[in-house]
Amino acid sequence: MVTTIRAAAVADLTRVAEIEQASFGATAFPCAVFRQHLDLSGDLFTVAEDTPGVVGFLLAARSVAPEVAWLLDMAVDRSFRARGIARGLLTHTVDRCRSLGVVRLRGTVDPDNVPSQRALHAIGFAEVAFDAAYFGSGGPRRILELDLR
Repeated sequence: MVTTIRAAAVADLTRVAEIEQASFGATAFPCAVFRQHLDLSGDLFTVAEDTPGVVGFLLAARSVAPEVAWLLDMAVDRSFRARGIARGLLTHTVDRCRSLGVVRLRGTVDPDNVPSQRALHAIGFAEVAFDAAYFGSGGPRRILELDLR
């Protein structure tokens, strides 16, 4: 089966939470957060589906400023990494944001998460700031942005 990218559905959330937990451990979002974001983010919450089912996801949301959207979370099942799935999720989200009139797509990434930084830089994201305490003490983040104009 070819990996397809589609809007997330309630039936996907248990698998999304499993991928999240395997990817982020103690800092993983619980399934309840994904359920709420399904209602809030609409089709900016996407999943990648392959033969066994959901193998990755990307959660984005519009900001209070409607011309800005944020990448909130993304993960791919370890056994499906390095297959272009993260890039597919990102590309799909970039295209959808453009169609919604978003002009700046932002995201944060842990400075130690080199694979995510590479994936974002590969599609044109640039670092615009560094916040040593984005998530409080011990929560540094690189803030990246993609100009969609």
